[in-house]
Amino acid sequence: LDGRKATTNKRGWAWVTESSKRAATVDWTPRARWVADRTGGKLCATSSGVAAGLDMAVWLASDLLGAGVGEAAAKRAEYVPSTDPADDPFAALVK
Repeated sequence: LDGRKATTNKRGWAWVTESSKRAATVDWTPRARWVADRTGGKLCATSSGVAAGLDMAVWLASDLLGAGVGEAAAKRAEYVPSTDPADDPFAALVK
């Protein structure tokens, strides 16, 4: 994740973002369900938890495979994803 934008689970935020020297090279985004960074033309996606990871997977399927692919998969799974990566109700946990 060196030099990239990323997010992580909010309950473990301090542990992840402050636990190593390598974490200091990451551009941590506290208010995000998921973050997609395309630095250098390569996609790196991170999510802030399990449900956010499902939401990110729906977005990622459509991003990589074409519009509507993720939504179709979500419907088959009877899953209603949150489609706004900035809609993060747990961001307030980050101090």
